Amino acid sequence: MTEGLVTLNWGPQHPVTGHFRMIMTIDGDICVEAEPTIGYTHRGIEKLLENRQFLVGIPMIERFNMTDTAPMSLSYTKAVESLMDFEAPPRAQYLRTVISEICRLSSHLYNLSLYTIALGMYTPFMWAIGDREHFLKLGEMLSGVRLAYNYSIPGGVYRDMPTDFPHQATKTIKYFKNRLKEVSNSVKKVVHF
Repeated sequence: MTEGLVTLNWGPQHPVTGHFRMIMTIDGDICVEAEPTIGYTHRGIEKLLENRQFLVGIPMIERFNMTDTAPMSLSYTKAVESLMDFEAPPRAQYLRTVISEICRLSSHLYNLSLYTIALGMYTPFMWAIGDREHFLKLGEMLSGVRLAYNYSIPGGVYRDMPTDFPHQATKTIKYFKNRLKEVSNSVKKVVHF
């Protein structure tokens, strides 16, 4: 270590970094050097799945990204269907897309909340976490589970959507469109666009 330089190990446990760690050399507030170490939390899931049935693999595959689980299981399920030379019915494909989009929006809001809290911005953190809750409720309504949905399965989906789901989804979309306008106006006031 050179005079005035500090080596800082950031991660892998830090929630903002995801599945890697960063070894940084800093001089006060300035980062002089950064060395990323990716793949730090490899769990050996491939080996664990070698002798298991396809359905057992879905919850394990979703653990790759616990904030965006539906696309993880969807890609695995589609690979299994491809091996079996099978295509899910159109309704199942539609429902898979719906749960994946719910998951994507929820994941983005979670990422935004972690990013803003890491920057010390508490109001945007609370906004993002509060808005994320609407999408988590939709995902739970559709799948019956709050976070790790296990919704896509080889041949279709775990269950059909509840009859009230389209109404609740429409309400959530309207709320979120208005919320985006509100947040955009707040940012414009602060940044002086």
